[in-house]
Amino acid sequence: MNKAEQEQISRIEKMLQDVHAGQAQILAKLESIELKQKELENQLHGINSRVEVTEDRITRTEQRENAMMAKLDDLENRGRRSNLVFFGVPDVTVKETWETSEKLVCNVCRDVLGLKDISIERAHRIGTYKNGKTRPIVACFSSWKMRESVMHNATKFKGTDYSVSEDFSQAVQEKRRKLWNYAKEMKQNKDSRVYLNYDKLVIDGESFIWDSEKNEPVPVRKPKSATLSIGSE
Repeated sequence: MNKAEQEQISRIEKMLQDVHAGQAQILAKLESIELKQKELENQLHGINSRVEVTEDRITRTEQRENAMMAKLDDLENRGRRSNLVFFGVPDVTVKETWETSEKLVCNVCRDVLGLKDISIERAHRIGTYKNGKTRPIVACFSSWKMRESVMHNATKFKGTDYSVSEDFSQAVQEKRRKLWNYAKEMKQNKDSRVYLNYDKLVIDGESFIWDSEKNEPVPVRKPKSATLSIGSE
C-alpha cells in the first residue's frame, strides 16, 4: 500500500469517526428531548388531574348553590302563601301609608267581591310612585281561608278595572311567564284545559315544569306506584 492510499484510508477513518461522533451527539439530544417530553407529559397529566379535581369541586359547589337557592326560593314562596297582589286600585299619592293600602284593599273586597269582615295583616304598594300610573298592592291576609275566599270570588272583577293574582317569588314568576308563553306558542286546541299551577303548566291534566338548563318545558315525571309481589308458596 503506497502513501497516497494510506492517507485516503486515514481520511475515510476520520470521516467515519466524525460521523459516529455526530450520531452520538444527535442520539444524546434525542434522549434529552425524549426526557423533557416525558417530563412535560407528566406535568400535563398532573395539570389535567388538578383541572379535573377543580372542575369536580366547581360542579359540586354549583349543585350545592342551586340546592340552597331552591330552598331559599321555596321558603320565600311559603312566606308569600297568604299574599295576594291587587291591580287597578287607584294610586293617587306618593305618601300612601300601609294603613291606607289596607283600607283600599278591604274596600275593593267589600264593594266588588261582596266580602265583608276581611282582615289584612299588612299591605303596601310595589314600586315607585309615578303620576298617572297605578302601582299594585301586595296584601297579606290574616288567614288562608280569607285569602282563598278572595280567589274564589275573583271572577267578579271581570268587567272592572281590578284584578288579583297570587304572589310568587321572582324565580317562580319567570318560570310561569315562560311556561305560559310556551302554551300560547303551542296554540293548543280551544277545548284543551290549560292553566298554571304554582310553577307548573297543566295541559289537559298533564303537568310541565320549566327546565332552565334545557331552556324548555319538560313533562313532570309521575312517581311510580309501589307494587306488592306475592309469590306462591
